[in-house]
Amino acid sequence: SAEFKKGTIELIDGKIFKDIPLRYNIFNDNFEVANKGEAFGLEKNKRFLEFNMDDRIFRYESYQMSAKKTLSGYLERLTEGEFTLYCKYNVSFSEAKKAAAYKEAVPATFKRLGPDYLLQYRSGNIYRINSLKDILKVFPEAETLVKEYSPKGKIRLRKKEDFVKLVEFLNK
Repeated sequence: SAEFKKGTIELIDGKIFKDIPLRYNIFNDNFEVANKGEAFGLEKNKRFLEFNMDDRIFRYESYQMSAKKTLSGYLERLTEGEFTLYCKYNVSFSEAKKAAAYKEAVPATFKRLGPDYLLQYRSGNIYRINSLKDILKVFPEAETLVKEYSPKGKIRLRKKEDFVKLVEFLNK
C-alpha cells in the first residue's frame, strides 16, 4: 500500500514502539517507516519480532517453498494455535516499454500475484501448502483431523477463507 498507517513494532527484546507510521512494501518485502515526509526501509532481520498494522500481524520468518528451497521474508499471521497459518504476498514488476511502430509506450507496472499460504505445526518449520495432500505430506500427525474435515479429500483450497477455515478446524 502507498499509504502509511499507524502501527506497532515489537522487538525481540520486548521493547514496543507504538503509533509508528508504517507500510509494507510487497515488492521489496520490507517494512518502511515515515519520518519527516520521507520513507525509510527497515532492515530485514529477526530483531524485529512483529509488525502490527490494522490488526494484521507480520513476522520475519524462514520457510520451505519446496523440499530444496528455503526462503525468508515477511509473513502475515492469519490464525494461530497448534497450527499457525501464514500468508506471503507476492507482486511482479514489468519494465516500461518505449513507443514503437504501431505501439504506444507502456508505463512500468506492478501486478499483484496470488499469495502463498504457509503452515507451521507448534514451533516447527513453516511449509508452503497448496492442498490437503501437502498438509499430509509435511504434517502426518494431522491425518486424522484432515480426514475428519474432508473424508474424501476433495476440498479445494483456493481462497484465504478456505485455508483459515481448515486451520481453525485443525486447531479445535
